[in-house]
Amino acid sequence: MDQLAIVNSLKSLIAQQSRAKPDPARIKLTDSFEQDLGIDSLGMLEVVLAVEQDFDLAIPDQDLTLALFDRVENLAQYVMDRLTKGRDETRQGDPT
Repeated sequence: MDQLAIVNSLKSLIAQQSRAKPDPARIKLTDSFEQDLGIDSLGMLEVVLAVEQDFDLAIPDQDLTLALFDRVENLAQYVMDRLTKGRDETRQGDPT
């Protein structure tokens, strides 16, 4: 999955969890989850669960920080990093 696909998927997930139900195309990477999108702590938990399910990731408790959930770009970067790390670890274990 490329960066654009990840970001677009995240924007759709975020729009579903926001009380304001914004058009995913209008969500900016610099948007604050709470201030710009109206997503409270319960909504963020739902975003985390949706991200884990949609991207087949397990987000460890120690990664659940305010910095991760400050802005859309932080979550997008985290997901991209985790997906890239998973691919790299799979390649390292591949004897071909």
